[in-house]
Amino acid sequence: MRGYNIVYIGRTPSTVIVFGTKYNPLSEGLLALKAWLAGDVKLFLELVDNLIQHSTLIRRNVNYKAWFYEFPFPPQVHSSRWISGMSQGVISSVLFRAYRLTRDGKYLRCALEAIDAMLMPITNYGAVYREEDELWIGEYPETRQHVLNGFIFAIFGLFDAYLITRSERYLKILVKAIATLIKNIGQYDLLMWSKYDIKRPADTIYHTLNTLLIIVLSKMINNQILIKIAKRWILGLLIFPIAFPFIYFTYFLTSE
Repeated sequence: MRGYNIVYIGRTPSTVIVFGTKYNPLSEGLLALKAWLAGDVKLFLELVDNLIQHSTLIRRNVNYKAWFYEFPFPPQVHSSRWISGMSQGVISSVLFRAYRLTRDGKYLRCALEAIDAMLMPITNYGAVYREEDELWIGEYPETRQHVLNGFIFAIFGLFDAYLITRSERYLKILVKAIATLIKNIGQYDLLMWSKYDIKRPADTIYHTLNTLLIIVLSKMINNQILIKIAKRWILGLLIFPIAFPFIYFTYFLTSE
């Protein structure tokens, strides 16, 4: 079933507790992006329409559209109903592409409602939290883990929102989020490797993803700090068998 994953809610040294098969909006959003990149318009629109069917409309002063996870995901999330900044960002990017493809206003409306839901504070079912002068969009807002790839995917969704609307409000938040990432990028940097979040080194898959995302973002905003980091992370991928022990040794020396 598209968009459905087996969810694990608990682990012991010898046991994995299976919660069951649950709908994961991010999985379907990523499938839609894959179909878009492959040029499969029919499948792309099928997936987008299915995403809309799985959304929840929140009516307040303005309408918000959220894709709730209806299961806990410990240790990242203990709540049984939550949204992810990464999911909202990816899905909004998908919806903006559906709008550009079809010019159907329902896709634009849903995309903007998805962005506005993401930009709500975490105390109000959103994904944004502020720390002093910083603005974070959390993949797992409840535990505020500062997952690098999730933050960047959320920024991409916000970037798409600005490009479509030219909204000063979206631009202001986008600039703040990017400034927060650049200010804190050193916390993810292990010279030739990256961290998954500010505490843990990334595995090979997530390091590759982090590197690709930083390359794309650095090109989008023409930021030399990110470009230099991306070059070092690429080097880490090229010499992985030699670099990997050094990466972990560096991490444990510098961790608290």
